[in-house]
Amino acid sequence: MLSVASEFSFIGIRRPRLLMHNCRSVPYYGWPSMVMWGLERFLRLVRLVVYNFSYFNPFGPKSTKTQDATVDVLTESVLRVTIHRPSYFHWRPGQSVFLSFPSVNAYPLQAHPFTIATIDEAGATSSGEKKLIFIFRVRNGFTKKLMHVASPDATYKVFINGPYSSPPVLVGYNTVILIAG
Repeated sequence: MLSVASEFSFIGIRRPRLLMHNCRSVPYYGWPSMVMWGLERFLRLVRLVVYNFSYFNPFGPKSTKTQDATVDVLTESVLRVTIHRPSYFHWRPGQSVFLSFPSVNAYPLQAHPFTIATIDEAGATSSGEKKLIFIFRVRNGFTKKLMHVASPDATYKVFINGPYSSPPVLVGYNTVILIAG
């Protein structure tokens, strides 16, 4: 049942003309899936604007360089991306965010998930900002393109959507085994 509903949602998104032409032939269970998809996309856009308000604020300062990212090439296969965020932006260890680099991506709002490599310090820097650092492994596609455009003195506009996920609660255990690889 769910796959049929998602198929009708896919038809409505990718081929709206087909859906409009056959509007009466869409079963009653096809409409809720399309409404849910549209609502999810709208809420994602609202969240993107809220978390990156300095880019969208028409009354704020014209310079958003403090919110931009710097990209450092550490080796041929590793990048470090540093992003400054306001003091009200909080995260916990193990959380991830979706990053969009409009100037690098083929599609401006195309987002890629990355895990935050720094901890949220109690005190922000003197300018009232915090640093988020990400370590990227260069693969094909977006990370390779980002490595090729990386410059030591350049900054890149980046949209953050998140943080997401929740680290496991390890308090109360005598022994914890962590496996990574």
